[in-house]
Amino acid sequence: MSNLRKNKGYKIFAALQIALLMFLMGCSDAGVRNGSIRGNVFSNRAGGSLSKTPEPGVNVVAVFDGSPEIIRTTQSDGNGQYSFSSLPVGKYTLGFLKDGFEPVTTEKGTSRTQTAIGEDTVRVFVETASTVTAPDVTLIEKAPEGDGTVIVNLIDGVTGDRINNATVTVGTSSTSNSSNGQYVLTVSVKAPTDGSQAAGEPLPLTINAEGYTVDGAPSNLPALAGQTVEFTINLNPILGRLEGTITFEKYDQLYAIEQARVTVDGVPTAGGPNVDGNGFFSVEVPVRTGSNSRSYTLRITRRGFLDQVVNNILGPIAGSVRVDIPPLVPETVTIVGTVENPFTQFPAVVVEAGLEGGITGGTPVVQGTLGTYSIDGVPTNTDAPLTVKVITYQFDEAGTFPPDTNPGEAPFTATNNGTGVHRVESIPAGGGG
Repeated sequence: MSNLRKNKGYKIFAALQIALLMFLMGCSDAGVRNGSIRGNVFSNRAGGSLSKTPEPGVNVVAVFDGSPEIIRTTQSDGNGQYSFSSLPVGKYTLGFLKDGFEPVTTEKGTSRTQTAIGEDTVRVFVETASTVTAPDVTLIEKAPEGDGTVIVNLIDGVTGDRINNATVTVGTSSTSNSSNGQYVLTVSVKAPTDGSQAAGEPLPLTINAEGYTVDGAPSNLPALAGQTVEFTINLNPILGRLEGTITFEKYDQLYAIEQARVTVDGVPTAGGPNVDGNGFFSVEVPVRTGSNSRSYTLRITRRGFLDQVVNNILGPIAGSVRVDIPPLVPETVTIVGTVENPFTQFPAVVVEAGLEGGITGGTPVVQGTLGTYSIDGVPTNTDAPLTVKVITYQFDEAGTFPPDTNPGEAPFTATNNGTGVHRVESIPAGGGG
């Protein structure tokens, strides 16, 4: 009987314990209340990665990090604000998506994640009966995609001429049609695959132009969807040479031939003489090709000589082309001067040039009279001064006749002042010079 009572009392006690536990558990569940999440989403469409403009219409998702699975969605309003209400207590991951922007995913470690707190996902913890404010999120605007226009201008890096008859390829678009060296292509622009904010994925560039190298040309070009971008590219031509030998028609002994200079019209050359001591020259020029039959005008200049021009020289296909250069013709003038007490039986002589001219005027028996001379064909701008020599009378101290004779001379460098005449200083009796 006592055992029966004991067993019965144990069962009642156990039942009371179970009831109390269930009551306590019920009280605990009844004390937990749902919470909320609110936040703001911005974009960088105002310009620059640090700019923040409230972005409406962004799809926002909240994923419960627990069981059972809970996924809630909403959209940001006109002020970029969003909220979730009646969320069970726990940890949530937020994601953000809108066309034209890089997404913020709920996948941790995703390369395209862009949030206010770095490259991790946006996580918040909802507490009972409270509203948690999520960190601000700034969406990065994607580069636009679609067709764009690329204009490529090809310029000869030596002559500055426009390059036609080339083939230009940008991305998968190619053209050989040019107008004055300009190539227009329609290209497909894709957003960068690395998620960067670049305007568009750079497109590979290929240029095929006969007679040119592409060394130094860019290997790719940026393009913009819905826009036109223009580039100017200088190409270096393959070079050959124009070669020849310069000679003087006369007066070689008065001029250094290496002071001559050779230029080619339209082809820049280094300053200064480019001729050696034997008169040989070699000038680089772009080669001639099947699509560009280049011809050149060559000019030889040398102080003291008339310019020599050789036209219509076909450019080399490769290597060099020999050019026949007519002898340079000296620029000459007539020199004139006066001589005191001239001995007119002897002419005035320019020894260095082998030239002479007669002397007129002057009276041998009268001291101090002047004669004049004139010599034609005297070279100008010689490297060293020339000398005109004459014979004059030398009277005795009393000024009596007959006098003795003496040489006289005057140094000069003839120049052409536009009249064709150069005046030499007067030569006095008794020598001068």
